[in-house]
Amino acid sequence: MFNLVVYNVGMDKERRDHLIDVSQRNLDSNAELKNNAYRSMNNIIFVVSTGAFVITISFISYLKIYIHASWLLLFSWVCLFLAIVFNFLAHWITSKMAIRANDLINEERKTGFPNNGDFNKQLVEDKKTNIYKKIAKIINFFC
Repeated sequence: MFNLVVYNVGMDKERRDHLIDVSQRNLDSNAELKNNAYRSMNNIIFVVSTGAFVITISFISYLKIYIHASWLLLFSWVCLFLAIVFNFLAHWITSKMAIRANDLINEERKTGFPNNGDFNKQLVEDKKTNIYKKIAKIINFFC
């Protein structure tokens, strides 16, 4: 686990303990968010791969006599692939944002809470987090 070193000696013990507790809850919630994102990515891969396999077998056996519009099958595969990629990227970005939030919280804990417990201030001002948010907006637009 993370060893806390507090350099801010001007802060009273009660306030420091409260900030340690709040930061630990934030770390736990971000870890849960990251785990859910990875779990969702694994579920997407499993469900889509098995579903795609079954659909392919069904279509090939059904359409081998009636293949008049093979471009439609190809187009549906491209759409399926794009949906998988965008969904996978959305969960990957979510996990990256949770990891970055954990890093920022740990950094604040190491330096003795210089922002006086305002954990969202670093997230709003952080360049990496803002880039992740912009990428997430673009991905959500296409999904």
